[in-house]
Amino acid sequence: MTETLLQSAANIATGDVRRPLIAGPIDIRIAEGKIAAIGAAAGGNADTVIDATGLLAMPGLWDAHYHPYFGDHTTQFDARGSLAETVRAGTTTVVSAGTIDFPGRPRDASGERELAILAQRSWLYDRPLEITVHSGTVVAAAGLVDRDFGVLERVGVRRLVVRSPLPSAADARQLVAAARTHGMKVIALPDRLTPLVQGSPSVADALGIIDADIVLAVNGGDVALPDAVLNDLLTTSKAALGVALTGSLTVARRVVAALMSRGEPERIVLGTGTPSQRAVTPSGMQRMVQLFTGTTSAISPAVAIALATGNAGRAYGLPGARVEVGEPADLVLCRAALGSPSPDAFDAIVRGDWLEVDWVLIGGVPQAGIRWTEPR
Repeated sequence: MTETLLQSAANIATGDVRRPLIAGPIDIRIAEGKIAAIGAAAGGNADTVIDATGLLAMPGLWDAHYHPYFGDHTTQFDARGSLAETVRAGTTTVVSAGTIDFPGRPRDASGERELAILAQRSWLYDRPLEITVHSGTVVAAAGLVDRDFGVLERVGVRRLVVRSPLPSAADARQLVAAARTHGMKVIALPDRLTPLVQGSPSVADALGIIDADIVLAVNGGDVALPDAVLNDLLTTSKAALGVALTGSLTVARRVVAALMSRGEPERIVLGTGTPSQRAVTPSGMQRMVQLFTGTTSAISPAVAIALATGNAGRAYGLPGARVEVGEPADLVLCRAALGSPSPDAFDAIVRGDWLEVDWVLIGGVPQAGIRWTEPR
């Protein structure tokens, strides 16, 4: 069994919003692609030893709101190149909110089903720098029935996203119930102007009918949700609420601060909402961590990292996103950038500076092409 030892990390940001920090120096042992030990039990000999002195160890960041194409089929940008740069910036996992933007995208039930399968299979076998792309997300369409969801479950499609108006409340409830019967998480991606259920009197009413596990982009892609809808989501819903880098950052800060003050930090998930016409941002998740650090006195850099890692894994029911024994060893070792006045990575985050990523490990394997491989 091949083992890797990350030796003497300065600190560990755990990805657990309730226990966000383990002070170092501290070791992490990796075996068979998973975290095998942390702390004193991790020491000793290993096949590979990485000197992490002075570096922050943390889970690879998760982009909880991403729109992957299948393969490289897009006229807007080089999808594979963008994802490789995403890894170099410290993000190791993206979660699809639906494959939605390309010419001729099918809108009928069978087309949405087959597109979700195509996207899931494409990114399963083509992962730049081994980034994990959870692309198995089907866009809700009238006409999807239990048999369709059975097919989707068998091939690994694990999420249903409601983003276009469904014909009626009955259709919406039927789709959501069928998806949950087959183990899917239900995502709502609301629009301020168009209720997700035709005939519903408001966005809030439509969201109540869907009863999503996760409501993404509450701060908007173009325009944030109305204050009344946001307040209802904050106070009466238990759904995880996603804020997007491409939406209103003022509203994003307000939503995050409100959930922190309510003692519900687990409900916060962060994503870029990209790629889109608004932005292609490989380093977007680093920017999200910077954005929320210091929003309130409760948000330390380690907590902000947890919002961008473990919270997404928990909301979607997916493994990883935490530095914990038994979890996949998707890890980042980083520090303040060369020339920075900051003494460490945490201080650099507070200043709003970019982190220098020295190592990215996915499944315990250092990835080729990271900038640390170049001579300094």
